Amino acid sequence: MNVLPYRYPKTNSYYNRLIVEPVKLPEQVTEDGLVVPARELPGSQLGKVYASCKGSDFKAGDEVQYLKVDRAKNEGIDTISIEGKTYDCVYEHKIWAHNDKPYNQVLVRPVSDGSVSESGLVIPGELTSVTRKGVVYNAPEFMNIKKGDRVEYQNQPGGFYPQASIDGEQYDVIFEADIFLINDKVAPHRIIIKIDLVAQHLKRSSTHSGLVLSPLFIHMLRNLQYAEIDAIGEEAKKKYPELETGDTIVIDHGVESQDYRIVKYEYGENKNPLFEYRILNCYDFSDREIFGKLVFKKKPVFDKKSHQLSVKPTFHIIPMCGSLFMKWDINLFHGKNENTQSSLIASDDDLSNYHDIDTLRRVVATKRKDAAEKAKLKVSGIKRTLTYVQKDLEPERHKLLSAECAAIEQEEGRISVELRKDYWVVCDSVFPLQTPRYIISPYEELYPINILGTKYLIGHEDFLLFKSHTNMNIKSKDLVALSDNVLILPIEDKQGESELFIPDAARQKPQYGTVVKIGDNNDGVKPGDFVMFRQNAGLLQEIDGVEHRVMKQNDLLMVEPSRDKK
Repeated sequence: MNVLPYRYPKTNSYYNRLIVEPVKLPEQVTEDGLVVPARELPGSQLGKVYASCKGSDFKAGDEVQYLKVDRAKNEGIDTISIEGKTYDCVYEHKIWAHNDKPYNQVLVRPVSDGSVSESGLVIPGELTSVTRKGVVYNAPEFMNIKKGDRVEYQNQPGGFYPQASIDGEQYDVIFEADIFLINDKVAPHRIIIKIDLVAQHLKRSSTHSGLVLSPLFIHMLRNLQYAEIDAIGEEAKKKYPELETGDTIVIDHGVESQDYRIVKYEYGENKNPLFEYRILNCYDFSDREIFGKLVFKKKPVFDKKSHQLSVKPTFHIIPMCGSLFMKWDINLFHGKNENTQSSLIASDDDLSNYHDIDTLRRVVATKRKDAAEKAKLKVSGIKRTLTYVQKDLEPERHKLLSAECAAIEQEEGRISVELRKDYWVVCDSVFPLQTPRYIISPYEELYPINILGTKYLIGHEDFLLFKSHTNMNIKSKDLVALSDNVLILPIEDKQGESELFIPDAARQKPQYGTVVKIGDNNDGVKPGDFVMFRQNAGLLQEIDGVEHRVMKQNDLLMVEPSRDKK
């Protein structure tokens, strides 16, 4: 019997499957004659292969171990019934052990150092240690771990890991990504950072002179996480060749909120933790836990009054993982020209009053929402008045009220569109130095931070939309698309001849348009092309008073050389 592999349509990839008969551990008799009945392992399932895919490394009769599930709830596993027996359908890459050898995971024998408390009780090491310790029983050959290695790995709540059974011994089943240290050295794909807890608290609560900071300033500092590199793994060093032990880096503050990352503490005289050592993941750049490296310098400054030369400490930032550091001074890209600029949107003069893009967004959204509610109330009042106005007796008044009602409804509809619009901001880039001066990015992708008294917004190159030579009154001709972004002018399809009235809310959003701008990383599409794109793809914005969409080239479904769309 040959099992058919699973085909993943998005990538046209195939994944081999196994038909496995789940079994319990057989009955066992100990040396003392104690009978241990057949039982199941905690967290893992023992089974025998019934059938496999053509060309598979697994054969019928092979013993495998894999994740145990709650069959009553049918959690994440398919079953099949053959001749009255129930079998599990398991993906090969989900197998933990194959014929008593590890397949995709590492098998570790936990060890406990143990410690004696003041009362004389022996406390197991896994209850007092930050990490869980063990000795590798075996590991797949492709991993950077071998049998006999001493490892420290993530200490799960209660110290629980699924367990595999080999020759009567039970071992923790762990992923390579769970391992922090190997033979007292940092794991290859990891970086250990040292955080000064006292300094971090002071930076987030007061100035150097002791003044209490404003809530906004504290919020920005809370995003900030300084850290000193304590150790770098071999593979991590290849990904970040510019990093050295002792460097100061800026990382995402979320790293400190995840307790599993803690490797150890360094305590003071009063047994209070002074320093915290945490793990950074460096398996892929998409982790984006490192924003940049701080490089400190001393700059000579000449004082004209005293005619003396002094040294002023300064710094610059080396961005990493595709990050960009931009000035906090931003302009909200409202996409209106001077003649049609709406009073509902904060003007450029108002921007100096806001120090937080989220606050600005809330103010703008509130203005729009209030205006929409007022418009609805006004329309409701006019319609109520119209019921008392007889068209035949007061035709002029009826006409004026009807026109006013239609105008207000149109404005309310426009405001509703504004409420659903995506926000773009124009930022003045600082680091890296070769970045175009003005960058346009969705505001949701910007990360506010304060570094040594200087406010920055951190963006990422994957989310940049355009560059521009100006940050004021931007028009379509001022925009240069970046990367694989495509600027589209949507085209509404004309409704067919029908007596049925289709309200705007029920109409499908346009999926056709004309290419206006393309980035330098696009292929097979050019300005002027007629394209079809995914429903609701991209970000919505008005440019030159006309609604446009910007999207990735992957959102385009069909391209046709320029043609007239009537």
